[in-house]
Amino acid sequence: MSFQKGSIEKKGNGKYLLRYRVRDANYPAGWRKASELIEAPTDKAAGKERDRRMREINSQNETAQMTGAQAAVDLRAFSSGFWEMYLRNKGAKPSTIYGYQSLLRKHVLPVLGDKRLADITPTTITECLAGIGQKREKGRGPKILNVYTLLRHMFEVAMEYDLIPSNPVRKKLHRPKYRAKEKPVLTPAQIGLILAKVPAEWYALALAVTLTTVRIGELVAIHGHF
Repeated sequence: MSFQKGSIEKKGNGKYLLRYRVRDANYPAGWRKASELIEAPTDKAAGKERDRRMREINSQNETAQMTGAQAAVDLRAFSSGFWEMYLRNKGAKPSTIYGYQSLLRKHVLPVLGDKRLADITPTTITECLAGIGQKREKGRGPKILNVYTLLRHMFEVAMEYDLIPSNPVRKKLHRPKYRAKEKPVLTPAQIGLILAKVPAEWYALALAVTLTTVRIGELVAIHGHF
C-alpha cells in the first residue's frame, strides 16, 4: 500500500492544482500521474481540501490494489503460501498439516488448484464436493465432511487476508448431513458362545463387561483395589 500526501500548487484566483498518482494496471509500473483543480479561499483551506481528497484517493488506490491481488491468487498458490504460513503461526501439529496437504494434493487441487480465489463460487464448491462424493461411493475418496471442513477453514483465512469478500463454502449448501450408522448388536446366543471360549481366569471380567456398561480399564482399576 502507498499513502500519498499529494502536492499542491497555487494557480491564482482561489484555484490550486493538486497532483497525485493513481493505480492503473495499463501502465508498466502500475501507476499513472493525475491532477485536478481545487478551489479554496486561502492556502490553509486549500491544504484541508487537499487532505480530504487524498484520503479518498488513497482509499481508491487501496481498493484497486486489493482487486489486483484477488485476481492474481489461485487456490494452489494460496495453499502453499498464506495457508501454510497460517498453519505454522497457529502451531498446527505436523500430523495435522500432513493430513491437510494430503487432502489438497489428492482431491482438491486437481479440481480447484488453478482457479483464482475470486472465481470460486458456491456452485464451484458444490461440483467439487459432488465429484469427491462419487469417488467415495467407489471406495476411493475421503470423507466429505473432512473436505468441507478444510475448505471452509481455508476460505475463512483467505477472507481474513482480504483476498475474497465472502466465503463460497456455505454450511447450508455444503455441510454433509450426519447419518448415524446402526451398530451391530450380538444376540444372547452369540454372547454365550463368546463367553464359553473365555479362559477361566478372565471369565469374571468378561462377564462383567458383558452385563454392565463399565469400561474395561475401570474394571481393572477396581480389581486392583482388592
